[in-house]
Amino acid sequence: CGAFAGVRVANPISLARSVMEKTEHVLLVGEGAMKFAQSEGMPLAAREYLVTAESEEEWRTWRGYKDNVQSLFAASGQPEPHDTVGCVALDAEGGLACGTSTGGVV
Repeated sequence: CGAFAGVRVANPISLARSVMEKTEHVLLVGEGAMKFAQSEGMPLAAREYLVTAESEEEWRTWRGYKDNVQSLFAASGQPEPHDTVGCVALDAEGGLACGTSTGGVV
């Protein structure tokens, strides 16, 4: 398992894989994560690369409905919604890989 937080990189799954394969850690955060990303030659990404105008507008709309959405999920017993995406891939030799990435927009 490999994860990081507090770093804006262009290829987050690649960085998570590097954490998993090249360190004894499960999670790197903040300055340590940034130093590791740089040592791995990971290209950093500006906020504008990671957050589109459309997703920012959607976030602003969501913020307006946040209390209503939270109350709906609380009433149904489900956890709060998140903006996480995931992928799963199976290669021709039967190798399975998966990854997730959250937008983390605050």
